[in-house]
Amino acid sequence: MTFIKSDVEECEEIGNHFNIEVVPQVKVFRRTATELHEIKTYIGHDSIKVKELLQTITE
Repeated sequence: MTFIKSDVEECEEIGNHFNIEVVPQVKVFRRTATELHEIKTYIGHDSIKVKELLQTITE
């Protein structure tokens, strides 16, 4: 799973928590291990949206 980097430290913290890779300038969430569909969503600079989208995908 990858997601666009907005706040480096916060995204790294989220990435470490969910064991996912933080990739700068990538606008796609991908969960290849479970073969989920890609969700092509621009996250912008709101880290709360990152958390909400991660929560939605990982539930």
